[in-house]
Amino acid sequence: MKPRVNSSLPHSNVGSVDDPKIRVLCVDDEANFLKTTQQILEHQNPFDVETASSVNDALQMITNESFDVVVSDYLMPERNGLDFLQELKQNGNDIPFILFTGKGREEVAINALNLGADRYFNKIGDPETVYGELAYGIRQAVAQRRAEQKIWDREERIRAMFASSPDVMIVTDLKGVITDCNLQTLKLMQVTSRADLIGKSYRDLVVKDDHGKTEDSIKELYRYGHIKNMECRILTKKGSEISIDYSANILRDAYGKIVGAVGIARDITEQKQLREQLKESEKTYRLLTENITDAIFIQDMSLRVKYVSPAIEVLSGYTPEEILELKTEDFMTPESYQRGVADFMNAISLGKQGRDSEIPLIQYEYIRKDGSTFWGELRTNMMRNSEGNLIGLQGTLRDITDRKKAEEALRSSEKRFRELSELLPETIYETDCKSNLTFVNKEAFAKFGYPEESFMYGLSAFQLIAPEDHDKVKKNFAKLMRGEKVGPQEYMAIRKDASTFPIIVESVPIIRDDKFEGIRGIMVDISDRKKAEDTLKETLKELEKTNDKLGVVGKITRHDTRNKLSVIINHIYLAKQDLTNPVHILTNLEDIELAVYQIEKLLGFLRIYEKLGTEERSYVSVKKSVAEAISLLSSLEGIDVRNEFDNLTVLADSLLRQVFYNLIENSMKHGENVTKIRTYYSEDELGLKLIYEDDGVGIPIDEKELIFNEGYGKGTGYGLFLIKKICEAYGWEITEKGTLGKGAKFVMTLPKLHKNGKISYKNPKQGTRQS
Repeated sequence: MKPRVNSSLPHSNVGSVDDPKIRVLCVDDEANFLKTTQQILEHQNPFDVETASSVNDALQMITNESFDVVVSDYLMPERNGLDFLQELKQNGNDIPFILFTGKGREEVAINALNLGADRYFNKIGDPETVYGELAYGIRQAVAQRRAEQKIWDREERIRAMFASSPDVMIVTDLKGVITDCNLQTLKLMQVTSRADLIGKSYRDLVVKDDHGKTEDSIKELYRYGHIKNMECRILTKKGSEISIDYSANILRDAYGKIVGAVGIARDITEQKQLREQLKESEKTYRLLTENITDAIFIQDMSLRVKYVSPAIEVLSGYTPEEILELKTEDFMTPESYQRGVADFMNAISLGKQGRDSEIPLIQYEYIRKDGSTFWGELRTNMMRNSEGNLIGLQGTLRDITDRKKAEEALRSSEKRFRELSELLPETIYETDCKSNLTFVNKEAFAKFGYPEESFMYGLSAFQLIAPEDHDKVKKNFAKLMRGEKVGPQEYMAIRKDASTFPIIVESVPIIRDDKFEGIRGIMVDISDRKKAEDTLKETLKELEKTNDKLGVVGKITRHDTRNKLSVIINHIYLAKQDLTNPVHILTNLEDIELAVYQIEKLLGFLRIYEKLGTEERSYVSVKKSVAEAISLLSSLEGIDVRNEFDNLTVLADSLLRQVFYNLIENSMKHGENVTKIRTYYSEDELGLKLIYEDDGVGIPIDEKELIFNEGYGKGTGYGLFLIKKICEAYGWEITEKGTLGKGAKFVMTLPKLHKNGKISYKNPKQGTRQS
């Protein structure tokens, strides 16, 4: 059985239009009649007959097999021949249908023909005549259908080609009116429907300036029957101008009469632009080759010059024509020529292996026409023909004589720089743009403790700077990259063994061809200078202290003591004036006595003040110092003094006793009704606190800072001032934290570590305190 073909097509039940065999389906409810009909028809070539005894059986067979024609009786049970024909047509099956029925069925035949039957034959009569006519009718119906099928197939192929063509296709009538077009035409013209173009003249699509050219091409079309590869410009619906290449053929009807034309066009806008660009590129290339200072050349495989640009005359003194007559060895020094041949042979060898590319820049020495020489830099590429065979090389030649001189001068300068840098006692260095060291002098090896090979294998400049200064180095490096000035910078350098020392670095950017390539600079070890500065600072600090002392001593000596002496002289004068009044004399003598006492106190202060900073500090018992201070005071009756320092020792000197003496004396003189004095200590994260407090009247808030100033107070004004100076000499801080009305509280804070590196105090309860 043959496979079923889609019944929606006109030739749906035909296996092949070229098959000489005709497959016939005979349908009749009379079995014997079917059998004889099959035998008679198959006896006459080229019939292959299948039979069905009902319409339903026939429809099933048509569904599963392919037939060229159906021969059906009319009167059959259940469904007749016309029902059969009508259902075939409704299903879209156009298989040729022949009604083969008895005599007297003319009305049925007419109905069948109206429904689309192809033939009608009477099956009653002489078998030879009946089946002769039937066979002829079958052949004619099938032949007609096969002919129609061929035409349909051809039209379908043409229609498919027309629709799927990647080129624009337009059909016009004799007046140039568009009668059909494909989808590509719609895309090119930027329209959405064929209705936008059909009915319009092709002239409406052409740019006005090209109308004359297209009219001439149409005349040529009708004269010769075809035109090829004509060009014009068209305007799309959106106003875009497009260049097209078009060809056309005249269109004839079945009788050979010209009815129009069919044209094929292709968008060549991009091609035209490329051609224009190519022309412009070629023009630019000619201008470049004729005006560029580098000589452009082409050589064959024997190294003979086949082309050279005019620039060669400036380089060598030879005209291009003269160069073409010379051999390569005639304008190269012998040594350069030998090297050039070797390089060329090596390039050929690589090229034969398929590895040819741009030959590296090579420098040769050339001979000018006047006999002088110049250095040229050669850049070349291997050339191949369309078959891929090597045919020579092409390239450029540049005069680099001045550059060679500059390079030689640079090498000489660099040599002098390196020789000089090796003599300097400081570190000279260079880095690349990523801060990797590219050069250091010998001093760097000794200064930083690295072996020479460490610098050779990418040691970073950051490895010479202590981590705490890395951020500072990065910021300054970034400034140098931007071309900003940095100036001398102080860093802490670090050696390989992790020891550190101070340096000053002076750096400048390395710029080549306007591009940042790194930095160059000098590192100066300032350890000795730092030590000298520290010594000088200490000396200046001591001088400052001495000056302070001298200022205070001078003030007391010149001003305060002189004032007291003036008071004594004045009272003596008053006593002399009133010798007869014993009361006045006694009063004057008491005032003289007070002044003498105050002078004694001032002199005592000076003795103590002069000792500031003169004694070697050692660990002093605080408890003992407080006890000694108490023993020097004679009038402590009625005051409960508590000394709670236990075995605490602090880094101080004998003046610590004076601190507590002055504090106790200050409480007795200004505390008013003091009954308790307590001395004790406490510790926190900041260090040790020595605390002195009484239960007197206290100190107003606005005077807490003033009481430590020189001359402030009700007495001489030097008691608390002296305490502050002693504490400062020890590196301590003293503050007043008492509450007005409840008593004074002086707090002396000791750091855990003294500025000279020694431990500030030792606590027997918690052991030595240090940072």
